[in-house]
Amino acid sequence: MSRNNLYIFVLWADGFLEAAATIFVTELRRAGIRVKVIGSSRQHSKGTYGLALTPDLTLSQANALLPQITHLIIPATFSTVRRLKNDPCVTAFFEQINRYNIPVFIGDDAAEISLFIEGTVTVFPADSETLVSFARQVARRIAGT
Repeated sequence: MSRNNLYIFVLWADGFLEAAATIFVTELRRAGIRVKVIGSSRQHSKGTYGLALTPDLTLSQANALLPQITHLIIPATFSTVRRLKNDPCVTAFFEQINRYNIPVFIGDDAAEISLFIEGTVTVFPADSETLVSFARQVARRIAGT
């Protein structure tokens, strides 16, 4: 499949880490990678510090693109992800992530996500400065540069 048809998803919901979400989206898009912010609905959700982001796609819409996804980024704490696990749309989405064996990036305080995700889980640093470097490395690797 052509690189032009591939995406990275960033899952977004209330209480997620807006710094991590915006760093990944910025650095990946800067590298020319197609990134979509996804959520349970298209309504805006506020991050930990009140920054509201509006998903590009709902989880239902995102399901149709799963064969074209190279990675899922979950900028959240484990307790936030665990709360989302009660949402049947999120549960179904995680089942599809497992089915397609899509690698996941998640914050270091959410490493227990492996309880929900069966595939490759990479923990990203919590510190914003370190995260910028990490996101740039990920972008270069995915972009093949």
